[in-house]
Amino acid sequence: MLYSSVTRLSSVIKIPFVISAIFLSFSCYTATVSATQIKQNLPLVESEDGQLHLDVMIQALSGRMIIDTGSSSSVLDRRYLSSIDDYTSVDVEKGYGFGSEQAMMISEKIQLSGFTVSGYELSRVNINTHNLSGINQQYLGLLGFDLLQLIAKGLQFSELQTQLLAQYTLDETKNNLNLFSSGFGIPYVVVNINEQEVGLILDTGSQYSIINRKNAVDLSIASEVIPNAYGQDINGKQIPISMSDSVVVSNGKASLFENRFIVTDLDSVIVNDSFNHQVIGIIGLNQLKSLNIEIGFESNTVTFQ
Repeated sequence: MLYSSVTRLSSVIKIPFVISAIFLSFSCYTATVSATQIKQNLPLVESEDGQLHLDVMIQALSGRMIIDTGSSSSVLDRRYLSSIDDYTSVDVEKGYGFGSEQAMMISEKIQLSGFTVSGYELSRVNINTHNLSGINQQYLGLLGFDLLQLIAKGLQFSELQTQLLAQYTLDETKNNLNLFSSGFGIPYVVVNINEQEVGLILDTGSQYSIINRKNAVDLSIASEVIPNAYGQDINGKQIPISMSDSVVVSNGKASLFENRFIVTDLDSVIVNDSFNHQVIGIIGLNQLKSLNIEIGFESNTVTFQ
């Protein structure tokens, strides 16, 4: 979202303001074991809280799961684990997300069958389980980037309708960037900010676009603290947030978009995950929709309209 001045934030953001973005990276990235691809485009449902979701059924448990490209693995909130009759514990691993370098969580990976997403069956699924204290309790968990790549060919964003694509054809006439992946499986693009080549993660779990506080300083991006506003790290600890001045994001030749970013701590995943580029933040859902972004999973491309 674009803001004309920090002093006008109260007209856009209600105070007190809490970021409840979802952004998770797991140290033992393992995708869904077996899945059926969608046969036609699958529209995503937008909830009243702005989150994109799909209906799921996990054995006898039914509900909604948030579409979260910023999570390398799909996640079941652990409070629902007792409702699952048949599963096998696979591993215990570390998870990273919002917060300082030290912020982390322990997650149990399980394997189960009887998992369906909007009627499409996933024969066997490896899924992480831990306490998702930062999300609304109406959701069972997160459909991460691992699962999305297996059931669809791509993802198309717009203000009117965001959908998973059954087919994807790259349009060479448009502004296409390469889609990269971290060592743990988080998707990101490489762009230019203030004449520096940097990476930005594509994160549908966050409404807002965010830059890591330390990187904002390194890039000489000015920001101002938002009074009575804070984020929550992956353990529920409050962390202060700021709003940057307007930032131009380009492909090195032409501007892709201009935006004011929220500035807060992302060191937990940036430091502990492994990237081939200097990743400094995320492009959130609001920006992805306003830019009509298209992601091709097999071509590993991101198209800016």
